[in-house]
Amino acid sequence: MFRLLILLTTILFSALRVVLRSRSDLFLENIALRQQLETLKRSRRRPQLDDADRAFWLAFLRNHLAGIAAMDFFTLPTASLRVLYCWFVIHHQREAA
Repeated sequence: MFRLLILLTTILFSALRVVLRSRSDLFLENIALRQQLETLKRSRRRPQLDDADRAFWLAFLRNHLAGIAAMDFFTLPTASLRVLYCWFVIHHQREAA
């Protein structure tokens, strides 16, 4: 009985260490990505569009709005320490007036 209790305690602490380590890794990765974005924002200015380019993109988006979709692939950690892979798709279309 005592060996089982020690085994379960060891498993619990190992799982807790894995969860906390992955959170700290994500935190550090998030900080690094924010730093990279700030560096890119400072070094590259957004190009200014003239009126012809702006009109082209507005017409393009209006004409293709029914076929535009946004997608994202991400992972979710579960309570049982497994990883759930998710693919999210949202279709962009205006409602008929």
